[in-house]
Amino acid sequence: MSSFVIFFMVVIGALLSGATIAYPLYLFITIFTETSFPDVIIASTQFCGLIFSLFYLKFFSTLTFNTIGLCPIDKKQRHNAGWEFVAGLTIILMLAASLLIFNVYGLHVGRDITILRIIVLLISALATGITVSVFEETVFRGALLQGLYKNTNASVAIVLTSIVYALVHFINYPDIADGEVIYFFTALSQFIPAYSNLVNIENYDAFLALFILGVLFGMIRIRTDNIIQCIFLHAGLVAGIKLFRYFLVYTPNSTYDFFVSSHDHRLGFMALVWIAMATALYYLFIFRKS
Repeated sequence: MSSFVIFFMVVIGALLSGATIAYPLYLFITIFTETSFPDVIIASTQFCGLIFSLFYLKFFSTLTFNTIGLCPIDKKQRHNAGWEFVAGLTIILMLAASLLIFNVYGLHVGRDITILRIIVLLISALATGITVSVFEETVFRGALLQGLYKNTNASVAIVLTSIVYALVHFINYPDIADGEVIYFFTALSQFIPAYSNLVNIENYDAFLALFILGVLFGMIRIRTDNIIQCIFLHAGLVAGIKLFRYFLVYTPNSTYDFFVSSHDHRLGFMALVWIAMATALYYLFIFRKS
């Protein structure tokens, strides 16, 4: 069977399995705390994505920390990882500054900027960045990219995993209406509507930004043979976005509103410019030379 077919079977299988186990997981979680059903579906899909991707890597290679890319790194690589985190923050800083200049965003007046609140915000941003990046990089660059790389080549592995990485950000399960009964097949009945957003042409600018970001992560993975630097770059981006959301507020109907996507009003053409610039610089001065 073609490695491409197996790759997409793994991806689709993870998505369907996530919807299938969502209801029993929802029943279990609601014993301890209240939560929305769409949030549970996303969590179960993420869990299945991790499991399926690890099995995919084991099928084509061996499942170890080294093959995933969580291998020990030397002093120079640790130093580089720190700079990757700074690079991620810088990309978001440039994006925020650009959107402020063009009045697409404004400062969020009234935010608590006491020292204690800023410290808590920074710790929260760092924790969120590390958590999200470890999970996503393990799935996409650690398992899926490595498994595909073993059977194709670097270009194919980077492009395909970047496409999937970009698309999954547009999964959108609808909220449950008041009084609507949730049952075992609820998530599966919502499966097609939840994924219809993937082909929404209005999201193409956000998709391109995420795709190019995936390419950047992929080049780092291929060059360094680990995902540590990917994790730190990703963590810097996520932490930066959390700070972005706290300090800035979106200004609807501005003259340059087309700089951001209707998807989340942050990604879009402006984000694409900065991410593409970072990707081009990495390719020209680091990846190509290696």
